Amino acid sequence: MNGGPLGYLIACYAASLEAYQYRVFDHPGAGDYVRGVMACSTALEEVRKDPEMLRRFPPQKLEGLDERTILWSPSNSSGQKEAA
Repeated sequence: MNGGPLGYLIACYAASLEAYQYRVFDHPGAGDYVRGVMACSTALEEVRKDPEMLRRFPPQKLEGLDERTILWSPSNSSGQKEAA
């Protein structure tokens, strides 16, 4: 994994923003998104179990996060992002 666990999480966030056409005001913030990825069973196991990432980003389910693609979309949820 290039860039380590944090690099992986940043790359996931960037991919999700790109897929959502960079609508940053509608997309969950980086912290909420990364905590959602940490709770996602399909994210890299070495990232989900990394002690530093667990400390910084405790897993928290994020409504709208697609478990298969790790991309966020309001169409994957009730249409609302979780509160920050």
